[in-house]
Amino acid sequence: MTLDPEAQHFLAAYYSLKNPPLHTLGAVEARKVYASRPKHLAPPWVELHKVTDLTITTDQDTGANITPIPLRIYTPVASTTPLPMLIFYHGGGMVIGSVDGYDTLCRQLATQSSCIIISVDYRLAPENKFPCAVEDAYQALLWTIQHGALINGDVHRIAVGGDSAGGNLAAVVAILSRDQQKKSHKRLPEYTIKLQLLIYPATAPYADSVSHHTFAKGFSLCTITL
Repeated sequence: MTLDPEAQHFLAAYYSLKNPPLHTLGAVEARKVYASRPKHLAPPWVELHKVTDLTITTDQDTGANITPIPLRIYTPVASTTPLPMLIFYHGGGMVIGSVDGYDTLCRQLATQSSCIIISVDYRLAPENKFPCAVEDAYQALLWTIQHGALINGDVHRIAVGGDSAGGNLAAVVAILSRDQQKKSHKRLPEYTIKLQLLIYPATAPYADSVSHHTFAKGFSLCTITL
């Protein structure tokens, strides 16, 4: 099988950086290396109608104070009608990655989909252990349901998505949403998630598929022996 030319170009650029493997670094250093990737490895930057940073500080279900959850909201165009919304969770194995690191991707998603993108800066491990990331991801959904209209979002057209670990969070949030609706119509009234955008999501219990073995070495994310 021949690797796609764009994938070949990306891998050549990635390995030309000669960065140490992330698994050999601590969390703090790995984040620095990951954040220092050249801009040409990211999607092209595009101008949008509006980009807004805000922070959730209240539990959207109980009203209690919570650990602040930063959000970045990308509005692609000025519109007289509400736009669909995509809640996006970045990748990085729950340890690295950030809203800033996914800025250009979220801009592309917004402009190509004509959706408002709500990028969630959930808490990372190992400083914040499970289920902190899941709790933040779910709070972002509840906030979107309750306050989406304030950003001109259509609360009847909500999607969740993300890549890798972010794809895992999106899938988990969808399951939590479904289960909570069954338990109590007060938590999530008539709203449902309309779409999951899962980009190579980490959803398998074990990394033991045929593709995991076929592409175990030389494709950036590698199998290691501990």
